[in-house]
Amino acid sequence: MEYATLAMQLAGGVLGTLLAAVLLRELSLGFLGNVVVGIVGGALGGLILTDALALAPASLPEGTWAGPEAILAQIAAGAAGGAILMLATGFITGRDQS
Repeated sequence: MEYATLAMQLAGGVLGTLLAAVLLRELSLGFLGNVVVGIVGGALGGLILTDALALAPASLPEGTWAGPEAILAQIAAGAAGGAILMLATGFITGRDQS
């Protein structure tokens, strides 16, 4: 497993979840809940989207970094996975703060 790719996906997952929580406050799970769901969603969603879209890994086998487009693609894949899982979890738990 590529640890740099996983780290980019996890960071993207947390960022995507927190952004989705800001935009949709009624589905927010609280800060800690959003972070945990972002980590899980970033890893799962990033893995699924990386395989489905055939995205390049964030690092190369020689230990060097790939191009910036590969790094941004991994962050975006993790962010999408984190945001989707946060929305799904928010809908399932029926969070409503109004």
